[in-house]
Amino acid sequence: MDSVPEFDIVTGPNTFWICDIAFRPINRPRPAPGQGCNSAGEAYPTMVVEVGVNQSHKSLYRAAAHYFSPRTTIQIYLAIKIFPRRQNGTRAMVALRFLRTNPNPTRPDIVKSFGTAPIPRQMKDYLQAKHVPDAAITGLRRPGDPACNAAGIALYQMNFPAALLFNGDPAGVPGALAAGFNLDLWIVQAAALRG
Repeated sequence: MDSVPEFDIVTGPNTFWICDIAFRPINRPRPAPGQGCNSAGEAYPTMVVEVGVNQSHKSLYRAAAHYFSPRTTIQIYLAIKIFPRRQNGTRAMVALRFLRTNPNPTRPDIVKSFGTAPIPRQMKDYLQAKHVPDAAITGLRRPGDPACNAAGIALYQMNFPAALLFNGDPAGVPGALAAGFNLDLWIVQAAALRG
């Protein structure tokens, strides 16, 4: 996989977005002229990530419609919202996984609250208004839920299907990644708390 920070992506006529990081298979072929993801004619990434600190959870959510527009071939969108520190020093963090292959790709199929504070009420209300099933929201939802306080906790692993990550790669999925790639959200939390 190749990763590129702050990657320009054409999402429609006269419309482009700059994602925080993009991933694509190294062997993914260049698209036909005029179908590239940017002015250089590069292949679209298979996964894009947005991390919102100042960006609202609503704008992160709405970005899925752009990343999964008919113009793109992006397969996975990961939105991470990092909320401001609370007076007690804790911080809510929420990861949303969107997949193009979902029946409704602009609705996350997995939402994990993984900060040191529970998911904020305003975000819970927003997800409910967007008809995100309650069962899709896991992690630190309320005081007393299991904390994301160490690496390797199963509840705080987020899987990304290899078939989507390596979509369009003529070499196919590497054998070591047949089950997909797991992101340990504790690592993301630790990095955010250092910042």
